[in-house]
Amino acid sequence: EQKLRDGRHHTTLGRRGRLAGRGAELEWDRKSFAQRGLENWDHIVALGLEPGMRCVDYGCGSLRLGQHAMRFLDAGNYYGIDVTDAFIASGLELIDPELLEAKAPRFGVIGDDVLREIGAWQPDFIFSNAVLQHVPQEDLGLYFRRLEMMMAPNSRAFIFFIAGERIEQFDSMSWSYPADIIHAAIRAAAPSLSIDDGSAYEGRRADGRRREVIGLRKRSAAEPPPLPAPAPTSPWAMPGPYTI
Repeated sequence: EQKLRDGRHHTTLGRRGRLAGRGAELEWDRKSFAQRGLENWDHIVALGLEPGMRCVDYGCGSLRLGQHAMRFLDAGNYYGIDVTDAFIASGLELIDPELLEAKAPRFGVIGDDVLREIGAWQPDFIFSNAVLQHVPQEDLGLYFRRLEMMMAPNSRAFIFFIAGERIEQFDSMSWSYPADIIHAAIRAAAPSLSIDDGSAYEGRRADGRRREVIGLRKRSAAEPPPLPAPAPTSPWAMPGPYTI
């Protein structure tokens, strides 16, 4: 947020951009911003999103993907949330006001009241793109507890993350995680959620790092509780935090 206030460039947030993997800096306008994130948006639609679904963009940032969700979804079906409204406000400046008026999107700052409101709204589809990679290991539980608060019995959630063989901090606020670390965090923090193995996706970032997705749904009352996490076999599977 301070970086945006200072007028500096950021890869995914604000009006002043930096192209990932190329370092080129640029200024977004409405025309160029409307083309941002289209490839990632196609991946989200392919996971089963339909216009009539109520959709939550968990960690919507400056609406790089949220703008496409608004265009795709029926009016009133988009809800974007993030940790600060400053990110959202900078994205709204780059979106046609006519689109906002026609689609009546909702926005909120992440907190218990907003999460409970979303849970009562009963979203069908939740996606979180390029967010988990910025969550340090000690906050994974918080991230998944917040997700659990939003999910209704009909909800499905899809969490994109940067996958690696071990926990690695590869930037000042970016981490890659092995899938088993993510699974363990879900089991510990959000026991009502069930991992859907049928939602596999794998892609590559511009820097070659692997992107994967975890699909989640609410466990029904008839389903058995999840099995406890297996005993750790290496220091990387132990509870953190770690010094990298």
